[in-house]
Amino acid sequence: MGSPHLPLAPEAAVLLRVDNRDLIVLFCTPFSLDDLAVGHLVGRGLLTDRDSLASLFVCDDRGRVDIVRFGGPSLPAGNIAVIASGCGAGALPGELFGLSAPRGSAEESGEGESCARLFDLSGLADRTREMFSRAELYKESGGMHCAALASVDSRFPAIVREDVGRHNAVDKVIGRAFLERADLRRSAILTSGRLAADMVAKAIHAGIPVIASRSVPTTAAFELAKAFGIALVGRVASKVPEIYCGRHLVGGL
Repeated sequence: MGSPHLPLAPEAAVLLRVDNRDLIVLFCTPFSLDDLAVGHLVGRGLLTDRDSLASLFVCDDRGRVDIVRFGGPSLPAGNIAVIASGCGAGALPGELFGLSAPRGSAEESGEGESCARLFDLSGLADRTREMFSRAELYKESGGMHCAALASVDSRFPAIVREDVGRHNAVDKVIGRAFLERADLRRSAILTSGRLAADMVAKAIHAGIPVIASRSVPTTAAFELAKAFGIALVGRVASKVPEIYCGRHLVGGL
């Protein structure tokens, strides 16, 4: 039998209350909960302006985060939801994660050709390696995902967060960048996990134009990214990375 003293991947249930209403229970790694809560709302289109965040309170001993907004989009109706750490947070697939259907993809409209490239593959690969080098929880226990938010301006180090759930890690970096008023429109999400449609939806809601992973996207993620003009890069740290869509935003090696 294995030793009971081996470190385990930390996971706990955290209640997110928004505008004095129990909104959702997130199973997550209970660190950086302020980042997680804010990023979860930003990634669902429920928090769109930094100045609309009225208050944020983290109650660590009770596993709860309270957020109050100045107005903003209506909260979804229904009972409190529960999101497991191994599942995505897109609860509204029939409504395309709350996104309005675009008129056409960037490639179809030709608009993408006029956009300046934000990143190149080598730069994204370097930032991905930096992300993994800073993944301390993974080094201690394994069984963890990590994500990073990288700015076009290389002078700023990437924001790196870890979580037992890949979507939670993405929420955390989005939340931290949002709280710091980073320019999300000139940033990229880097992640250790596969790219599913809910990941792309988070980027769209947050206004982040580039997503890259050491893994690959799903078919639904590809279709959603293509429709909204998001650059999707898979196997970013390998010798043969792949730009699935959004080549107007990402240059080659």
